[in-house]
Amino acid sequence: MDYPKKVPGIGLVDGKFVDEDAISGKPGSLIPCKWGNSVTDEVLNVVRAAGIEPDEESVVQLRDAIISLIEKKTALSYTPVQQGGVEGQDETVAVKIGKSKEGEGLLATVGEVNYGRIVFSGELENYLPVNGRAYSASHLFFEGVDCTFHWSGQSGQPKWLWGGDNPDNMYVYSPANFRVSYADTANHANSSGYANSAGSTNSANYANSAGRVGGVTHPFHSPDGRILQAWTVGNGFVSITVDKVAYGIPLHLSDARLKENIRPSDANALDVINKIKLFSFNYRGNDFLDSSRSHRVGFVAQQLIKVDTTFAMGAPDGDVMMSPNLLPIVAHLVKAVQELSADAAKTRSMIESLSS
Repeated sequence: MDYPKKVPGIGLVDGKFVDEDAISGKPGSLIPCKWGNSVTDEVLNVVRAAGIEPDEESVVQLRDAIISLIEKKTALSYTPVQQGGVEGQDETVAVKIGKSKEGEGLLATVGEVNYGRIVFSGELENYLPVNGRAYSASHLFFEGVDCTFHWSGQSGQPKWLWGGDNPDNMYVYSPANFRVSYADTANHANSSGYANSAGSTNSANYANSAGRVGGVTHPFHSPDGRILQAWTVGNGFVSITVDKVAYGIPLHLSDARLKENIRPSDANALDVINKIKLFSFNYRGNDFLDSSRSHRVGFVAQQLIKVDTTFAMGAPDGDVMMSPNLLPIVAHLVKAVQELSADAAKTRSMIESLSS
């Protein structure tokens, strides 16, 4: 591409176009249509090669196209030294093999898809083959990561575990999301050797957490097996399993060090409190809850959580029995009393004004 120097009468000055000078009567340079079309087509070829639709109103498409084409070339992260494929194959499906700039060896791509490093036969003994069974493999190259498996016991809890629901598909799990409602067979170990200084009988329902053997405190549970050691932690509560039923115990925490975005409340607490329904009821009979006592006024956690999600702990269809979360309920009651007090003060002021 160059200026149209060979066109007769083009009017270039020092090899470049000049404007017409009407005062001196000097004509400007001519721009032949062939040259103008050639320049436009050359620019459009670059724009289209980058997959950009030409727009005559835009003045940045050539810049964007060049940047895009450069990124496509450098994204391969290696310098191609050999190109394969069939005759007539375009750039999008061409096979390329090149040496990695990071010194990882030879890499291969097809079009813009990077298939990673080429592994040679001398390295395969350290990897699990695609077919067959490997008795000594300790490495697995998976999604671009060289995984090493160590057969050795580790203490503590890992951040990630590998497992699955069936042998066909394996996944990585976070133990932080694991949850155990209760264990039917946990009970307690008769041979654990804890020191029972309470003098309880086998049928006593107490929690032994005091005695230490070898510097280890015994978990909270009852010797008769009614209270299990299968404690679980929920969102602001812990649960304890009694007679194979898990009950949520709310933790009423209000320390400022546990909070953020602290500001005065603008909630209309009285309206919220008026939505709470009160019921009379009896508990269903079991060995833990007394069904003979009639409760004239009380909450139902499933109704509380519909009024405000902070008013109850647990989920309506969860394994843990729900409990009222009394702290936010009490806070709403205090706010409602303050609202009523403010309304009463306004009423008194209006009455005094009318009286005077």
